Amino acid sequence: MALDRIPVPLAPALSPSASRRPLWAFLAAVGFVVALAGGNAIARARFTHLRALALAQWQQQLTANAELTSSVIDAWLDERRIDAREASGYVAAYAELEGAAVRAPDRAVAKTAAHSALVWALTTLRRRHSYQSVWAVDDVGHVVAAADGSDTLTDAERRAATDMPKARRERIVGPEMLPSGNSRLSLIMPVAGTAWSTVVAISPGSALFPYVMRETGGTATARTKLIARDPSDTMVYRVLSPSAYPPSEPFGLAVRRSEAPLLWILGAHGIDTAGRFTDIRGGRIVAATTHVPGAGWAVVRAIDEDEAIAGAVARFRTEAALVIGAVSVLAVIIIATVIDASKRRRAAARIARLARANELILDSVGEGIVGLDLRGRAMFCNRAAARMLGYEPPALLDQALHPIVHPTDGTARHSGGHCPIETALRDGNVHRVDDDSFRRMDGTTFYVAYESTPIRENGAVVGAVIAFRDVSERKRLEAQLTHQAFHDALTGLANRALFRDRVEHALTRTERHASGVAVLFLDLDNFKAINDGLGHAAGDRLLCAVAGRLMSATRGHDTVARLGGDEFAILLEAVHDDAEALAVVERVEAAMRAPVQLDGKDVIASASIGIARGGSASRADELLRNADVAMYRAKARGGASHAVFAPEMHAALLDRLELEADLRRAVEREEFRLVYQPIVELTTTRCVGVEALIRWNHSERGQVMPLEFIGLAEESGLIVPIGRWVLREACRRGARFVPSADGSEPLSISVNISGRQLQHPGLADDVMAALEDSGLAPERLVLEITESVIMQDTESTLRKLRALKAIGVRLAIDDFGTGYSSLSYLQRFPIDILKLDKTFIDGVGRGGTDAALARTIIALGDMLHLRTVAEGVETVQQRDELLAFGCDLAQGYVFAKPLEADVLDTLVNRVMMRDPVVTA
Repeated sequence: MALDRIPVPLAPALSPSASRRPLWAFLAAVGFVVALAGGNAIARARFTHLRALALAQWQQQLTANAELTSSVIDAWLDERRIDAREASGYVAAYAELEGAAVRAPDRAVAKTAAHSALVWALTTLRRRHSYQSVWAVDDVGHVVAAADGSDTLTDAERRAATDMPKARRERIVGPEMLPSGNSRLSLIMPVAGTAWSTVVAISPGSALFPYVMRETGGTATARTKLIARDPSDTMVYRVLSPSAYPPSEPFGLAVRRSEAPLLWILGAHGIDTAGRFTDIRGGRIVAATTHVPGAGWAVVRAIDEDEAIAGAVARFRTEAALVIGAVSVLAVIIIATVIDASKRRRAAARIARLARANELILDSVGEGIVGLDLRGRAMFCNRAAARMLGYEPPALLDQALHPIVHPTDGTARHSGGHCPIETALRDGNVHRVDDDSFRRMDGTTFYVAYESTPIRENGAVVGAVIAFRDVSERKRLEAQLTHQAFHDALTGLANRALFRDRVEHALTRTERHASGVAVLFLDLDNFKAINDGLGHAAGDRLLCAVAGRLMSATRGHDTVARLGGDEFAILLEAVHDDAEALAVVERVEAAMRAPVQLDGKDVIASASIGIARGGSASRADELLRNADVAMYRAKARGGASHAVFAPEMHAALLDRLELEADLRRAVEREEFRLVYQPIVELTTTRCVGVEALIRWNHSERGQVMPLEFIGLAEESGLIVPIGRWVLREACRRGARFVPSADGSEPLSISVNISGRQLQHPGLADDVMAALEDSGLAPERLVLEITESVIMQDTESTLRKLRALKAIGVRLAIDDFGTGYSSLSYLQRFPIDILKLDKTFIDGVGRGGTDAALARTIIALGDMLHLRTVAEGVETVQQRDELLAFGCDLAQGYVFAKPLEADVLDTLVNRVMMRDPVVTA
């Protein structure tokens, strides 16, 4: 502010008497010295107190953090111990089976089956928890079975395993750095009833170290590490974890006791403490240590002492500044009161203070303020205005404001005319502008909102005040909101609204150009399985990776959009024929074939692509619908393919809708019937049960097979009432089977239960109602559920299966071997029967892997006391080999095709007389 423009009266000269220093000046000086000395002592005491408070608070916080980290690590170790005990249980079961195999007729086959089951169980455990390796080791260090992901046993692990017959308790080896560069933590667990042990190798980098490296926010030197004594040399202390603080001691550092910090020694010996210590470099730190129960580890959390007391130093400085300021103000008041100055000096001082106060007030305002004279030149500007414009305040004085803030190159909206700044000077009105830009000294511009208010004196305009503020952040947020309204938040691609708008504009442009447009609809194949298996975070990363590949595979002027979920769309403009669109599709398919790394796993993200072309006569909604229809045609082919829209596809969609409507009417009219396929006991070739299979008698289409309508029933939810009818009809038919004269049990009847039925809350009530209405004994009803359905939401499925089991019915896993169920789940589920999938049976007659797998599953069923049923047996050779494998039951065309109800009655009568079943 130009203070020299404010007229200040001259002060009178001082008289000679006024220059003499009175006695009070000397006394004031002595008091000042005394106050200074006392204040220094008080300041020292205050600083010492603040420093002690800060150190105590940090000690408490570090102790709490160390205890929390210790408890988290202890809980994590408990979970790993449970997994190790589960692996030891598998090994113990294997040891028992190996002993039993000695007495088995075919010892080699039994031992091989038991070993395969053990490797399968250990591999399932390792993959489920992403462990590095799982080994079963005997008492001399030989590996009995391995589910190995990478490295072999280390010497320390082997020693701990061979020492297990003496120790007979769990051992922890590591964390340590392997020669391969990987870090590893191993749990060695004894196997009950044997001298063997189980070794579970874990990658601490992804499982344990994140708990240790999670530091308190807002600190620069905080670090956490695990410390323990070396098992092979108790006079050596080792660092067992990395630290988020780079200068901290490195992972794997070994220090002898004579050189180790006191804090390490106390922590490694299980002594929990907190206080001020020195680190290994001699630096002063504030630290706390807490031992991890049962691991021999100590959690050490520390922070540099300088950072710990930084808050106390800052607070002391603030208090000192306030005290000094208060004392200064008090001194000024005392001096102003004591000193006898003339009226002119006091008046001049008041004017100066007022001018300075006004300047400080205006400089403290966040808005820029500029005062103009009638010529538009700046008479005053505050610091905010100068800072925003990039000038020093004096450089703006006496300068015309309009040429400074508005470019003169013709690019600004006000160039060549009058801006509101000058208009306010001419018409005397207030002008507000909410959307303008000012130029800075360096040539850059920024968005502003300003108000020009005229200054009046005696009714006449003598100038104007311009108050402006920077609204660049508001503009940025507006642009961001606009972008978010038309773009996908996850991938940054255009969303459905923007994509549809661009399709409409592209179709409009085709009227002026002799070309067309093409729309590609993409739907990722099996995305739900990836999302459920690896988690939603991995699914989001996959979607982002797909978005990037689509952008790189398309042309620069093409529009790529994410419509929602796993659906994407591409708009191709200036397309003359299908070949141009298919060229882009080929590039997209090539880009999609490369695997995507998700959580250390290679994932192939294939897609089904629908292609539709249009021109000026097309409508956007119609084009999008056609591409969607073509996409579903590609997906119906099995995915990982593309399809170009043809008019008959729309007809097929209408046919599907008509079929769904017919299916609804069929449910109401009960247009279904059941056929029954016999289930034969292989040792006696007698029919012991039948499986109920549904058929649809359509009034116009004739007989419709399940493959044509079951999938549609699942999607529409009609499978629930259809399944209820099948249950009721099958139980009614099963109740007609009566025991034979020789006392044989009547036939059982098997009914398939879909995933949608299993999730329905009324399934148990439907089963009970069907049994009560028909009078069928519950134990004669077998409910078949596919393996893939059982493994979905296992806890909920387990509750539903137990509820069904409580009714008394028997449960079977259908298509066993095609899913991902583990041995532990088979033991938990209340299953009575395993039904081998036909894919394994097809390979039985040819030998090879399928035959070995079938043999293993049958042996597994025997070990778990489950009956096994082979599905799809079509040759006598398959029947004979299954009988040799020990399979209990079988069904297939070699025995009988599915039979009508009246034929079944005849067959059942013969069966009740224990006649052999003949091929129908």
